[in-house]
Amino acid sequence: MGVVERKERERQEMRERIVEAAAEVFTEEGYEKTSIRSIAERIEYSPGTIYLYFKDKNELLFAVQQVGFDILRQEMLPLTQLTNPRERLREIGKLYMRFAQAHPQHYNLMFVLMAPMEVLEEHKPWHKGKEVFAFLQNTVQECIDQDLIRATSAKDYAFFSWAFLHGLVMLNNTCRVRVMEQTDAENQAMMQRAMDEWIRMI
Repeated sequence: MGVVERKERERQEMRERIVEAAAEVFTEEGYEKTSIRSIAERIEYSPGTIYLYFKDKNELLFAVQQVGFDILRQEMLPLTQLTNPRERLREIGKLYMRFAQAHPQHYNLMFVLMAPMEVLEEHKPWHKGKEVFAFLQNTVQECIDQDLIRATSAKDYAFFSWAFLHGLVMLNNTCRVRVMEQTDAENQAMMQRAMDEWIRMI
């Protein structure tokens, strides 16, 4: 490996360390309370080092989001092998719920915090997020084309599905289902029945 290649690898490794540390600090301290200095302290470097890689905290949070989308896309890859789009749509929903439960830190940073949207409005398209949504929308379109579901707009139906699943995730992750005054087991069973109803609607 040449000098240039080694330096590029070291630079990429440092960037990954910064992003990993940022995800931890954002989760532990909250976005508003997190500073570039606190992230730098986590990896025992100066704040100036962070600024060599990221313009500001928003851009860094945007990078953390992209890691989450990479994980989600990787987990979705096996679903491309399902030839029945209706079955694929069901599995997308199940996988989305599993992803939110297995990666609550990334889910919160991807879909809950508002700050990264400022970066999008300035100059960074949400490419990876759009790719995940496109996979859902294209699957819905296949279902419509094959008369497997009744919908007039693939985009609208995909958005409805995302909104429904996100709602379930947030009620569960923020423990809001406890207002039902049921045991945790009963709440989880209720969440599963809601998921089953969505699947039956497809």
